[in-house]
Amino acid sequence: CPAQGVVYGAARGTGAWQETRGGDRQRLRVSAVTTLAASRAVVTRSHRNAGLDRLLAALPEVQPQNIGSIGGKLAAIATGRAELYLSVSDRSAPKDWDYCAPSVVLEEAGGTLTFGDGSPLCYNRPEVVQWGTVLGSNGHLHAALLQRCQAVRG
Repeated sequence: CPAQGVVYGAARGTGAWQETRGGDRQRLRVSAVTTLAASRAVVTRSHRNAGLDRLLAALPEVQPQNIGSIGGKLAAIATGRAELYLSVSDRSAPKDWDYCAPSVVLEEAGGTLTFGDGSPLCYNRPEVVQWGTVLGSNGHLHAALLQRCQAVRG
């Protein structure tokens, strides 16, 4: 988020970090939260739909926070300021470039990003739109999040 004076970076196998405008670099690590009741979710502030509302209703103990960009949402998890990311596409959906770099930051900080069925996102397809439900977490909560999501989907 260069506008806020912070940039995020990561490389597979080397970890994730944030660097301030002044050059201070800090290694990123997801939170240690292990219960949904103690978790915070980041969700869209401009693309709400019935599918996302159903998923949020299945997670009544979770406090949602509205954050603008996907990169900002996944950075919130990577820095320990949130534990869950929830996205359900409707008439439009995020593209590969919305997820590709932020997913590496999240994963290198210890988090997980998958489709609602638990399968990984794939970026080497002709179709660049990531349709469906995409879930991110601090890793500790991913199995519980997938279970709730699957209960909503039936």
